[in-house]
Amino acid sequence: MSLLKSKETNFTLDLSAGVSLFAVLRVEQQKRQGRKVIFEAGHISGPGKLTVGLDHNDNLNVWLIDTEGKEVCGDPIEKHIFFEKFVYLCCLLSQSDGEGKSILTISIDDDHRTQKTISGSWGDEQPARFTIGADLGGKENAAFSLAEFVQTKGVPPKEQLVALRTYIKQRYKI
Repeated sequence: MSLLKSKETNFTLDLSAGVSLFAVLRVEQQKRQGRKVIFEAGHISGPGKLTVGLDHNDNLNVWLIDTEGKEVCGDPIEKHIFFEKFVYLCCLLSQSDGEGKSILTISIDDDHRTQKTISGSWGDEQPARFTIGADLGGKENAAFSLAEFVQTKGVPPKEQLVALRTYIKQRYKI
């Protein structure tokens, strides 16, 4: 996958309101070591970032940096579950409660799921930049094929999540 990077955009990111990412992708064998980024979105004027990618063991994970610069991550999904085949990826960050706590869910084909309660100062809606295929600096690139990608504000109701999953799995025969 070649790097797709936003330049000037009206894209905004509000982690406190929750975020949903849906993708159909095939992660390939990785040539470089270390973390590899599939998608990253970050506030233009300071901390506040969401990253989906592979950790140093090539397991899938999500990292968040809050407005104070503190990094938290989800629980990883092991690479043998998703490597070298098209899968449906769903990442959900629930709306922050009054104490700054959110639930971070990562799932592959809705069969393999991790869920973790995380805390952070997520701030509010701010202008952001994004990249698909590497981190915002263009260095931590991942090797993958992408068939579909959707990012939305908030987390849709369960019925919509089920309908989207059904549609995607039928359309891409996964």
